[in-house]
Amino acid sequence: MKPWMLERVLWAITLGAGAMTVGQVLLASNPSSLDDSPLPTMSRVLMYDPGLLRDAADSVASSDPFRLDRHSSGPTVDSPVTPSPSAATAPPLLLELSGVIGGPPWRAIVSGIPGREAGVVVRAGDTLGGIRVRTIKRDTVVIRAGDSTMTLILKK
Repeated sequence: MKPWMLERVLWAITLGAGAMTVGQVLLASNPSSLDDSPLPTMSRVLMYDPGLLRDAADSVASSDPFRLDRHSSGPTVDSPVTPSPSAATAPPLLLELSGVIGGPPWRAIVSGIPGREAGVVVRAGDTLGGIRVRTIKRDTVVIRAGDSTMTLILKK
């Protein structure tokens, strides 16, 4: 057999297998076509339990997997916001810029964030422990905590 004929035969087999796969996927994705099947022994088989899938999705959504603090973002829009008395007596933040990583976009290592023991790598826009990172530059980080803004400067 010549090489070009062998190549054509293999391509024909590949295309045929692909077409059969697409047909089976379409058949499996349309459960009503299974019910109209002429084969009496064929029955509809679900590959998953919809109740378990719904419970798993609710569990993942309630845990906020993409939030660094793993806590909800705060009160909803409908709930009234009341200032807490502990906010007025909160100790002053002792934040320190330990280092700056990369080049635009910059990341910074900040120590002293409430609830964190060691330095935390942050990006502009991150919110950790009530502290929002505004901007990061080569040797400075601007942080907003409550109603005050702090500029941390890297020690050389």
